[in-house]
Amino acid sequence: MIKGILIDVNKGTSEVKELDGSLQDYYKAINCDCIDIRTRWIDNEEFSFVIDDNGLLIDEEKIIPSTVSKKYNEVEFVGNTFICRRKGPDLVSLKESDIELINSHIIDIVDFADIKGNNKKLLIID
Repeated sequence: MIKGILIDVNKGTSEVKELDGSLQDYYKAINCDCIDIRTRWIDNEEFSFVIDDNGLLIDEEKIIPSTVSKKYNEVEFVGNTFICRRKGPDLVSLKESDIELINSHIIDIVDFADIKGNNKKLLIID
């Protein structure tokens, strides 16, 4: 099992979640059929982001950001995102200190209307 943080843009939540590491479990959690794994840093700590590889290929009106870069002032990832660590080629669980660090960078968005199911959680990264 891999413990990480799942940002669910449709529910507007972020939660600690354990996945079994199978592609099917990632597809289900992220609500997609093709994933990509990207590396990003939060306070100089390296994390792996499991994202919907086709997230930007949907109608522009349906795109909901989950992660924004403070440094570049732009959207990094859209759609549901699972954040964990990597050890070599393998994805591994977050430690409690990792969870605290990531949660300290997740902000509540209060300006979005919930009419279209817009996200209420946004991760701000370096």
